[in-house]
Amino acid sequence: MSCNSRDLTIEGAMADPIIAAAMRADRVDPRGFEHLLRATARGLAGARRSGASQWFVQPKGDRSACTESRSQW
Repeated sequence: MSCNSRDLTIEGAMADPIIAAAMRADRVDPRGFEHLLRATARGLAGARRSGASQWFVQPKGDRSACTESRSQW
């Protein structure tokens, strides 16, 4: 997948002070949230490897973030 270099990584999200403040305010367990993000990433990677290329729906005409083919609305 080719994505914009400005895409937020899991590490970046977990280190972001605004995300950390929101998680504290919502009483989200940071370790559990990181585990959820990593498990989701593994699942998406597995879906791509198995040929399930239609895992992500993107509005028609919006190609700014990534170049992988997706379903159209």
